[in-house]
Amino acid sequence: MLSVEGLRDADALRGRAATVRASSSCSCGCGSIYLVGDRDPTDLAAPPVVIVEGDVLAENGDVIGGLLLFAYEGAPHNLEVYAVVDEPLQLPSVDHARLRLSGTGT
Repeated sequence: MLSVEGLRDADALRGRAATVRASSSCSCGCGSIYLVGDRDPTDLAAPPVVIVEGDVLAENGDVIGGLLLFAYEGAPHNLEVYAVVDEPLQLPSVDHARLRLSGTGT
């Protein structure tokens, strides 16, 4: 997701992403994760900002959900995976995601 065209500070974000680990952020069964670095991902002074968004695609190309990548203080913070269908979605493969720069991102 950090290779989406036009993402400002992409190299710095990729460098910070290399030092985080994934941790589940939701109990519904979806693929949403926190990207945990040297701080508690729930202890924030301000809300994280969406930097990349995308669509989750079914085999036939229909949109069945979405992706939101959030950053906080210059580091990837969490990845939200949401569904527009009845079942929670796992993190999709690259073949089943259509990504774009967020209108609200940095």
